[in-house]
This record gives sequence, structure tokens and C-alpha cells, in this order.
Amino acid sequence: MRRRSTSTRADAAWAARPELDYNGWFELCHDEKRLKKIGGSLAPLGVEVEPLLGELSEIAMKFSGLPYWKWGPTPHEAARDIWETIAAIDAVLARFDETHNYIDPVVGWPVFPPTLATERTAREALTAMRDEVQRRADKLTAMDNNGNRNAVRVHSAYWGELAELWLAKVPDATSRPSWRKHLHRFLLACSEPMFPQQTEDKTLTAFVDDYFRKTVT
Repeated sequence: MRRRSTSTRADAAWAARPELDYNGWFELCHDEKRLKKIGGSLAPLGVEVEPLLGELSEIAMKFSGLPYWKWGPTPHEAARDIWETIAAIDAVLARFDETHNYIDPVVGWPVFPPTLATERTAREALTAMRDEVQRRADKLTAMDNNGNRNAVRVHSAYWGELAELWLAKVPDATSRPSWRKHLHRFLLACSEPMFPQQTEDKTLTAFVDDYFRKTVT
């Protein structure tokens, strides 16, 4: 199955909500019973929890820091900063084109530059980076600066990042029997400390169905 990126889900969750338990990240990453429950959701898939702890901690810490986002730039201001980055990448790519006019000082006529292989690698990396940041800029530009700043609920954004992590770490995730049940269990185990009020079976089931309808084809 081909996935469409949802990497800006958290970026759209602009302000803190009372739904978030800001101390939940500590239980998520350090409580032995909690880690055992997360591990239990992954064990049937042959995945251990330890390699995920660093990324889980980063996600939890980011969402715990959401209260400070309300003082940050608006979506359009953030998009302008990204477009400046895109312009800088374009300038570097244009310079690569100029190196094709390399004149060999010995033979005296144009030849392929000696750094051609390195240039090709750098060009591919920069092009991939440009595509990614442009997607982010496009999504931010499409957002309303005011009324819709909180259109993406914080807990939904959190679940979206957890789902992406699960997909990345579970081999052939969506081809496995009962994969929705396994993802549901993982989200439940990781969400109870952070969003105790929103973490319900029916809510998670609806999220899993909607997430894969939108992001996996």
C-alpha cells in the first residue's frame, strides 16, 4: 500500500487544550507498567518496545510543549519562512547547473566536472528535501490564520504521529491479520497517560478507520 504523508498533523495543532495531561509523557516513557502495556501491544507483531522509546519520548515531549505554541508564528508566517528555505535550495540547485560549463585547464575545452558523482547525490538529496518542505509550506499556506488554527484536535494529531511510527516499525503492518486491532491496542497504551479523557475504544476505532481511509491507499 502507498502512504501519503501526514507529517504536518502536529504542526496544525496550534494551541494547548485542557484535554492534554502535560505530565503524561513521564508515565508514557518511564513507568514500568505503562511500558509493559505498550510492549504487550507490540509483542504479537514481533516488535520490541525498547527501540521505539526514543521516538515515543520525542513525540510525547513535543505534545507536552504545545502550551508554548500559542506564542509562536501564525501558519502563514511559518509558511513564509519555509518558502525562504525553498528559495535557498533552488539557488543551490541552479549553481549545480552552472558547473556543467567546467573548462578543463589542461585540454582547454568543456568536460564533465570532476565532482559529477558527488553533485548527483547532493542534487537528489536537495530535491527530496525541497519536495518535503514545499508540502509543508503548501499545507500551512492553506490554513486559516485565525479561526481554524485549532481545526486539528491535539489528541488526533498525537494519534496521527503514533500511527506513522507504528507503520514505520511494524514490518508489512497493514498486510497482517487483525492489524487494526493491533494498532488500536498500541494507540490505547500510548494515549491513556497523555489524553485520559479522549482515549476511548470507540474514539480510537473511529480514528483508525479514518486515518487509513485518508492516508493509505
